[in-house]
Amino acid sequence: MGIGYIIDVQNVQITHYQKDNKMSKLRSIDTGKKKIKSTPVQVFEKTKELGYDDDDKIIVAFSTCEGEKGHGTQSLPFAELVELNELIQSFKGNVPNYNKPENETACQAFKRTLMVKDGIVSFKLSGSKGSKSTLAGTQAEFDAFADAFGKTTIAFVKAVKALEE
Repeated sequence: MGIGYIIDVQNVQITHYQKDNKMSKLRSIDTGKKKIKSTPVQVFEKTKELGYDDDDKIIVAFSTCEGEKGHGTQSLPFAELVELNELIQSFKGNVPNYNKPENETACQAFKRTLMVKDGIVSFKLSGSKGSKSTLAGTQAEFDAFADAFGKTTIAFVKAVKALEE
């Protein structure tokens, strides 16, 4: 991992993110008999990061599920964070069913992929091959994640403003 920068704006940490370095691996706690799964908000709170990509552009990364094969960390350019937050907030209580285009932004991918399937809420921030979706077990868990995402958006915006001053 690259050089890290810590900014004390509601405990937001800014780190240099390299594409060849995976974000922290998420895993369930194995108690020997059954796995203890965290809620989407708990996983989000543990994994949310504000960092830099290889081109020194600020990015946001997070997960809402752990130990789910085929699902993982979401990342987006910081410039799209506020718009994505507005979208996430607009879907609280109303996640739609499935639809897909090319060269889409994180917000376009979110709108297209946000759905409930078999009672599980899922979405992606990228339509690229191999991109992983993130999960929330229920509409209520998605709504709680949306609240946490909203608070984090405010903290990340403040942290980036402080960097730019």
